[in-house]
Amino acid sequence: MTASGEHPPEGWAFLGVGDPFQVVHDEQRGLLAVAGAPAHGRATPVAVYDSRSFVRRALVRSRFPVHALAFHPRHPLLAVGAGKYDGGYFFEGELLLLDLESGAMGSPCCALSGKPNETTPRVAYDAPCEVC
Repeated sequence: MTASGEHPPEGWAFLGVGDPFQVVHDEQRGLLAVAGAPAHGRATPVAVYDSRSFVRRALVRSRFPVHALAFHPRHPLLAVGAGKYDGGYFFEGELLLLDLESGAMGSPCCALSGKPNETTPRVAYDAPCEVC
């Protein structure tokens, strides 16, 4: 679970997240991102922990169930892919970026479309970046 080989303290749980549904580890930064299991009609929690001390560094919520988490290889960002499908033709979702330094979370679509909002992290991307 951790690069250091240590285990969480006795009785430790994913505080604020509940049952983990998605987990991704960034060994280089020593971070662990955890998305909670989706609950009907409730926001899905996403937390970032220090993978060595297990201290929570961020806790945010998505309007939709989270299906993917990924750390950016060079920038201090966590991408969160979330959405829901009604079983027919309707799918809605969002791609969110969590700025790991400021804790701000927003949609890169707003930033890239020239329609920034107050929750959009101010991020400068290196070009070209196939991940972004």
